[in-house]
Amino acid sequence: MAQSTPTPPTAASATAPGGDPFAQLRTQAEHCLRQFRQGPPTPLAAYTLEQQLKAAFDEAARALLEQEFNRCEPPEKSQAEPKVRYQGQTYRINKKTRAEVATSFGPITLWSFLYLCQEDGEPGLHPLHVRLGLQAGSASAVLAERAARWAVDYSQREVRQWLQAEHGLRWSNDRLRRVLRAFRRTAVAFRAEAQQQRLLHWLGEAQRSRGRHRPVLAIGRDGVMVPIRGEGY
Repeated sequence: MAQSTPTPPTAASATAPGGDPFAQLRTQAEHCLRQFRQGPPTPLAAYTLEQQLKAAFDEAARALLEQEFNRCEPPEKSQAEPKVRYQGQTYRINKKTRAEVATSFGPITLWSFLYLCQEDGEPGLHPLHVRLGLQAGSASAVLAERAARWAVDYSQREVRQWLQAEHGLRWSNDRLRRVLRAFRRTAVAFRAEAQQQRLLHWLGEAQRSRGRHRPVLAIGRDGVMVPIRGEGY
């Protein structure tokens, strides 16, 4: 069935650069529906329609995301902040540079100002990347979270295959590892707070429960890997 299915509309055919994504989405969706209505409803026709509509909606969302992200900074250098402070360092504005950012709808092109660190030898900074929560400057927060969840249970090769099949992204192992490292650093900052909230939630449930005994919080070593050395642990 998959081999005989017509190819869904590509990113290039769904929206043209600079166009109105809403108008182009309507045109593309109506075209898909007309094709479906020309013949009898069959499993293959339904499968094809769903694939084509998903591709059309994903491309419209990708185009909207690209437009909106690129509006976050002023177009002219004279309109932007000449200097910014970030994590104790001062950066001065340089020029706009291009970056390909992977999102859950596919890759987008983002133009943003690069700021150079006043301290020699330190890397530059894209403030817009920080404000948008881009991971390693190349992946949206939503996509990075999805990749991180997959990386828990699957190999790098399988995660890359999934990224290509579901999001049209061709990543190297190096890029995948950079994004996962950046996501981990972001997530670790909120881990202690999340653990505390979950613990208080459990204690609250225990206090509201019925029984003859008061709630007890017990901590054990279950799940900790203890290597066996020689005859003992």
